Amino acid sequence: MGITAWENSPEKTYPIEKMTPKDKMLSAARVAEHIFLVGGSGEDWHPNGWCASTPIDGSISFEIPFFSEPIKWKELGTATVFHRAAGLTKGAFYESMPEIPFNDSFLALACNILQNMIRFGEVKLYGNPNKVTKQEIKKRTSRQKREAKKLLAALVKRYPGRVPSYCGDLLKRKNKIVL
Repeated sequence: MGITAWENSPEKTYPIEKMTPKDKMLSAARVAEHIFLVGGSGEDWHPNGWCASTPIDGSISFEIPFFSEPIKWKELGTATVFHRAAGLTKGAFYESMPEIPFNDSFLALACNILQNMIRFGEVKLYGNPNKVTKQEIKKRTSRQKREAKKLLAALVKRYPGRVPSYCGDLLKRKNKIVL
C-alpha cells in the first residue's frame, strides 16, 4: 500500500522515511479505515478484489504492520466494504451496492482491522468526548466487538483457507484474546 505521508493534525505531516513503526501502523490504519469503513469508501473495486483507486505519484510502499495496539476506529455501520465483501448485503438498502471480492492482500488487511476491533473495541468519539458517558463508551465498544466478530466469521466462511491463521482462534475465544 502506498502512503506518502501521515497527517496527525493539519499542522503536521510526516514523510514516511521519518515515521516510527507506531506512526506507520497508525498511518496504515487511517488509510485502511477510509477504504473499508467510510460509507463503503466510494472507491471502485476491481473484479479481482482490490480497491481500484490510483496511487499518488511518488507514493512509497511499505509493509502493512499487524495492528497490535488499540486503534480508535470509526464505528461499524451496516454498509461498509466489510459487509459487501462478506456477503452480508441482503435487502433493498443494498440494491445499488453489489457484493465485492477481496484478493488475498485486501482480505488480510480486512482481517487485520477486524482482529484489532475484536481485541480492543476502540471507537472514535466525535464532538466533545467529555459529554459521552462511560456507559455509552462501554455500549459502543461492545457493539463494535460484536459486529467485528460477525464480519470476521462471515469472511472466514466466504473465503475458506484464505484468511490469516489467527482468525479461527480469535473467533473461538469468548473473552480475553491473545495473539
